[in-house]
Amino acid sequence: MRKNYDVIAYGDIKPLLCEDKRVFAYGRNYKGQKLIVICNFYPTTYEIELPYDLLNYKCILNNYKNEAKAKKIALKPYETLVYCNL
Repeated sequence: MRKNYDVIAYGDIKPLLCEDKRVFAYGRNYKGQKLIVICNFYPTTYEIELPYDLLNYKCILNNYKNEAKAKKIALKPYETLVYCNL
């Protein structure tokens, strides 16, 4: 994936949702590419609200078949989502 998305290797890192202790999330930026990583490390579903909408992003990695495309996301147990703008 790093060969297809330079933002993974070279992007700056910005923590997201820092006040939420149940979610590990961060964004990366590099030459116009943006990457968003969201992780739920708990065995229960957990709803979050992102500070922006994911409509202009493509899900490039997900450990479940469904992908969220809204500001509010119900993360499934142990779900990880990775989005990139294209």
